[in-house]
Amino acid sequence: MSVMSEEIKRLRRELAGYEATCERAIAGDLACPVIEDFLRGFSQRTNDGGYKP
Repeated sequence: MSVMSEEIKRLRRELAGYEATCERAIAGDLACPVIEDFLRGFSQRTNDGGYKP
């Protein structure tokens, strides 16, 4: 197998783990680290596309 193929498989497994974490978080009304990281990053953005200090 090529290195690229192995990397794709690894990333798919990692994504599946994130999806499962978020599904459990939504079902259990728990915090989801993936969503929190996304929202934290989004809240740090400014209107000009930069980031707040």
